[in-house]
Amino acid sequence: MKKLINIFVISLIANCLLPTANLYAQSNKPDSLLQVLNTAKHDTTKIKALNTLAKKFITSKPDTALVLAQQALELSQAADWQQGLISSWHNIGYVHYVQSNYPAALKSWTKTLELREQEGDRKGMAASYNNIGIIYMNQSSYPQALEYYFKSLKIYKQLGDKQDMAYSYNNIGIIYRHQSSYPQALEYYFKALKMFEHLGDKKGMAASYTNIGSLYTALYEQGDNLERVGSWAAENPGQLLDTGLYYQFKAIELEKELSDEWTMTHTLSGIGSIYIQKKDYDAAIKHYQQAALLADSIGALKQGSEAHSGLAECYEQLGNYKLSLEHSKQYTTLKDTVFNEEKSKEIGRLEARHEMEMAEIKRKQEEEEQARILEQQTQRRHLLQYSGIFIFIIGIFAILLFSGIALNIPVRVAKSGVFFTFLLVFEFVLVLIDPYIEQWVGGEPAYMLMVNVALAGLFLPLHNFAVSKLEQRLFKTRKRKLEKKKRI
Repeated sequence: MKKLINIFVISLIANCLLPTANLYAQSNKPDSLLQVLNTAKHDTTKIKALNTLAKKFITSKPDTALVLAQQALELSQAADWQQGLISSWHNIGYVHYVQSNYPAALKSWTKTLELREQEGDRKGMAASYNNIGIIYMNQSSYPQALEYYFKSLKIYKQLGDKQDMAYSYNNIGIIYRHQSSYPQALEYYFKALKMFEHLGDKKGMAASYTNIGSLYTALYEQGDNLERVGSWAAENPGQLLDTGLYYQFKAIELEKELSDEWTMTHTLSGIGSIYIQKKDYDAAIKHYQQAALLADSIGALKQGSEAHSGLAECYEQLGNYKLSLEHSKQYTTLKDTVFNEEKSKEIGRLEARHEMEMAEIKRKQEEEEQARILEQQTQRRHLLQYSGIFIFIIGIFAILLFSGIALNIPVRVAKSGVFFTFLLVFEFVLVLIDPYIEQWVGGEPAYMLMVNVALAGLFLPLHNFAVSKLEQRLFKTRKRKLEKKKRI
């Protein structure tokens, strides 16, 4: 029965994923949407058409849907249109979810949640919480899944949204079912069922019936462990299968009414498995055969393999080993086909991921090369600037020296020139060695200040020496000029 636990979760998930809203009053058929896309004059109209078209292809042609949603995302980013971004990220996450790429789906839906939080869209936030919970459920991270489901449920209660409350109840029940917390699971399943019945939601009712029926069957399989489930189960173990069968039949009635053939294949196999438990192999064969024929008619390979597996078991129990072997072979063939298809999809995903990784590596290499070129250009520019500053400083020294000799400039002016020159040299040296000082002292401000003071201390004697020499030269120059005047 374990393989049947999640069978009917899918229909609930599909309903809980907040869909992109219908965007046009006219027909939303692909041809009409393509016409809108080709004739649209505004980006927002194109974005809406792309997202609506992507939504239609998500379950049938997910690769196509992903391309369309990514195009919508690019246009939304260019137009800076928040609602377009939300719908695009949601659809991208939905595609990844359908392709079982749960990390990518989680990333996309987390982005969707962030945007909805920015918009203050509480209903959208609740849907995003629910979607993220679904991802965690599929990754068997049940505590995280429950956390997000309850966040979602809280908002739906505040909004009075009974439809989504019902789906949240069902999802919470599924988590408790996975955790073998059967009383809590049943409590939430029945809460959901009651609400679906009140709303007249037949699809939700059918899913609830199936979940309840499969849970009663799973309870029967607990055997000696029924005491820990509850006295009600331990006292009536024989009634568990009958109760499970009752709810499965209620589910199949609604599924027939809804023409939900895909889900019917699962329910028919589920009924067959209950009859095996009851050892009513003829009834089990009848329902498994219906499931196998229906699965074959709609091309549901996985469901068909499950039906043939059940038929093989039934005929083996009846001693008809020839038919058991035939159905066992059909089961193996279908299972291998499903495996090969899934493997091909996985290989395709790996190839796409590899291409993305290679593209990312190439992008990083290009960025590193651009950074290297920029660094070289910056170093050359700095070298030219440093050279210019050095030449400027030498020029000032030369001017002070030769003008002081050639011209009788005042001592005060000469001293100011020397001070300015040494200040410029000091700052220049600091610019050159500051990065090394910071690395050496670990960026500590106190130590950097101490090093700067020490450098200033070194420059002070040099400054005094230069001033002294300049004064001497100026004094000698003046003396020579005075002597020259006297001779004249």
